[in-house]
Amino acid sequence: MLKWVRRQNFKCPPEDDVAVIPGSDPRVATCRGKLQNRRSKLNQEINKELRLRAGAENLFKATTNRKLKETVALELSFVNSNLQLLKEQLAELNSSVELYQSDR
Repeated sequence: MLKWVRRQNFKCPPEDDVAVIPGSDPRVATCRGKLQNRRSKLNQEINKELRLRAGAENLFKATTNRKLKETVALELSFVNSNLQLLKEQLAELNSSVELYQSDR
């Protein structure tokens, strides 16, 4: 079965529309691999930000210095913003991956 897929927000080979016959187009397999690699990197970045947040939360709880608490609170807000952006990027990428898996 032939299906036309529009690639969204991910740089694959230069064509915007590609005819996809499941398991037969090496460009699709390559693009799928690139999507998976990007997804893996995003997961690593999310894990890093989660560790940063856990450390900042521990420091916030442990310190009695008001100035340091304000600085750590600001850092926590940045980390939480970064986490939100990374999770949104991952969700968008996951929807792209589902395009390739929906034919199976």
